[in-house]
Amino acid sequence: DDSQWDVVELIELSARRDVWSRPQTRQLLGDIQRFESEQLELVDREGAEHTLPSKYVLRVEPRWRTVEAAQAHQLYQAEEYDQLVKAVPTALESNLVQWQQRILIAELVQGVEGLGKSQAAGAYFLSLAASQPPPLLYASMPLCWTTREPDQALRDGARQWLQKTDDDAARLLGASWLLFTDQQPAAQSAITKLQASSNPSIAQLAVAQGWRSIPPPQTMAELDRWLEFRDKLLPPLQLGPTEFLADRLQRIGELELAIGEWSRIGSQHSDQPVRARAALANAAIHLKRLGRDEDAQRFETWMNKLTAVGDGSK
Repeated sequence: DDSQWDVVELIELSARRDVWSRPQTRQLLGDIQRFESEQLELVDREGAEHTLPSKYVLRVEPRWRTVEAAQAHQLYQAEEYDQLVKAVPTALESNLVQWQQRILIAELVQGVEGLGKSQAAGAYFLSLAASQPPPLLYASMPLCWTTREPDQALRDGARQWLQKTDDDAARLLGASWLLFTDQQPAAQSAITKLQASSNPSIAQLAVAQGWRSIPPPQTMAELDRWLEFRDKLLPPLQLGPTEFLADRLQRIGELELAIGEWSRIGSQHSDQPVRARAALANAAIHLKRLGRDEDAQRFETWMNKLTAVGDGSK
């Protein structure tokens, strides 16, 4: 019974290719002993020990070690986010191993963001980042990838985050939300410096955040370079940059390309249902504007069927 084991999906190292948008993958089933920023240690069903680089781990489906953790995860799957906020602290106090605590906190971040509380989501994420999580969990970092205006609570929180000179995650989060405010010079400077962060995930996300400062008329000249960089990221980390690409392409009138990027989010990031659903809704809206009502209906149906898949990689 596979449910009695932890499931790990990772990029097949022996078959790595230059284009990573559809990497060859393999699965391992067993008991995860440790899952840290640098490596994952697992004993498989035959008793063999594996030590794997965390930077190639795409997905982890845990065998939850406590009832409280399993219940909290079920609330995440059901998108019962108000209840999730109450359940996760209880689960974290249930003698849960640290690597599973991190996955639950990442799910909590997404749930709180789904409730529209970006400042609180950011605070939860920073508690996760302080534990030095594996790269795939940075996919839940609640950065701004569009021109969305922060509310006052988020603006105040972002100012505080930006001032934390010893915390790269906090500085990137703050800079991301302040990039198009009166704090733009400080935010832009922080993003540039963070592109050399010792944390590869922070550095990569900072590079993609830097694209937001490129004037829209230069988009098509930069697009191939942006796509190449995005496609070489660990697939979970491609979500935010793809959201940026879709939004930017839509803003400059390249609607067909934008729809392609929104579709990519729906197909490749269904483990983050709030963001995937928003992408599909945007695609449907713009298909209607193009007079393609049948295609728009197909995207709306896809959007309505989308649910969290509960694979633990969120």
